[in-house]
Amino acid sequence: MNIIMGDIDDRAFSNIHTACALGFFDGVHIGHQNLIRVLKDMAFRQNQKTVVFTFEKHPMTILNKGKAPELITSNSEKARIIGGLGIDILYFTKVDEGFLNMQPEDFINDILIKKFNVSTIVTGFNFRFGKNGRGDCGFLMKFCKERNIRFKVVEPVSIDGMIVSSTLIRELIKNGNIKTANKLLGRHYLMEGRVIHGKRRGHLLGFPTANIDIDKGMIAPKNGVYITKTEIDGTLKAGITNIGYNPTFGNKKISVETNIMGFDSDIYGKYIRLYFYDMIREEIKFNNISELKNQISHDKDIALKYSE
Repeated sequence: MNIIMGDIDDRAFSNIHTACALGFFDGVHIGHQNLIRVLKDMAFRQNQKTVVFTFEKHPMTILNKGKAPELITSNSEKARIIGGLGIDILYFTKVDEGFLNMQPEDFINDILIKKFNVSTIVTGFNFRFGKNGRGDCGFLMKFCKERNIRFKVVEPVSIDGMIVSSTLIRELIKNGNIKTANKLLGRHYLMEGRVIHGKRRGHLLGFPTANIDIDKGMIAPKNGVYITKTEIDGTLKAGITNIGYNPTFGNKKISVETNIMGFDSDIYGKYIRLYFYDMIREEIKFNNISELKNQISHDKDIALKYSE
């Protein structure tokens, strides 16, 4: 897959026709995956290259930063997942006031047609674009018909009576409902980051942990203890992960710490992924260290049984 960031030359796709899927695709959940399957099918029948057209950052970071959502997937993780779906080109457009203030007609004419030579457009049912969100599915249907561009609206996917959306998945993650979030994502929710030095309390307790530096703006599950698997250098290892303030020690800053079972190597500075399977319990303030150690042993037993 070819990944393009920022501006693009007007002649980059002059010799081919493209089919473009438009959206932010946070989480690349099963609804997004279905949309991409529709895109690929339409492109195949017309011998077109597939393009996922998305954004380098969420538009709300410009329009109303206080209301910008915490994200499920980073751009690198989004690219990794979309690449695995067999897309030809992933394009991250620059997001600034100029882009967000474009009229929808100009977005299609000056970007999709002029730069991407688009012949097919696919969107979700609630996609909006252009100044004040004036561009919607109704606008696209009329505009594309006038220019002989094929247009398809992909309806939402429902599971167990829930309409799958990034907003719902964020809510589930924040509430610690990881199993349902995973079902809607179509894979295990993950956090990723670099291993940093902590206070080494885990070593002193006999349960060494890796402290993960999570990028600002990424969503984190509800404070508590989770069954996880850690990917280190391409290998998955079972463990438990604590998210929170470690109230027994009175920490003021939230941390993400994972105990990797049967593993005690030096991984400081390594970039790792934590795959979340289920929540064990909420965060607890213990009366003493002995109570805390007993609970951690119990948490590990639960995680080991889950991994069997």
